[in-house]
Parts: sequence; structure tokens; C-alpha cells
Amino acid sequence: MDNTTKAILYLGLNDKDTKKQKISTRRASRILAGLLCERFTGATVQFCKGIYKHENGHQVRENSFTITLYYVSLEAVRGFASELRRVFNQESILIDFGPASVEFYEA
Repeated sequence: MDNTTKAILYLGLNDKDTKKQKISTRRASRILAGLLCERFTGATVQFCKGIYKHENGHQVRENSFTITLYYVSLEAVRGFASELRRVFNQESILIDFGPASVEFYEA
């Protein structure tokens, strides 16, 4: 794998069963940071508002996080997404995975 690999994950905070947010955004942020630190050397996390249509067709808005990772493998990202699904009780985690032109600018 070359060193220009980038993955963006989208994590909604509404529980898949109750369709409501059960973990506060602040607590979810702390949990997410801990999980990221266990698996990766770094990440960028942004809070956002997501819109999601459940399998039953019901559309909701939810507090969400966008997680950007660089220099990662698809296998590592999928493993992390699986953990996020379990910890946050999600139907799915969206992964945008593809090459990017990145560098650590230090000049």
C-alpha cells in the first residue's frame, strides 16, 4: 500500500434500535477519541449534523462525526468501522476510501 491512502468515516450517533441519541455527544467524542488512539497514530474528527434514511424508510437528522484517517489500510479501517458499529449500536458506518495526494508539510 502506498503512503497516500486516505479514509473518511461517517459515524451517526442515533442508536439503531431506538432511533434516538442515547450517548451524549460529549461522551461519544471521548469514547471515539479513545478508540482512535488505540488503533491509529492520528486522526481528524469533526462534529457535524447528518441526515440518514433507515432501512424502514424513515429519515432522521442526527449528530454525527466525520473521521479522517491517512496512511491506513482498508482492512484496518473496516475493522475500526466494525468496532464503531458495535460500540455505538449503528446500522452502518459510511466509509469513503480512496487515494489522495497528501503530505506532512514542514517547510
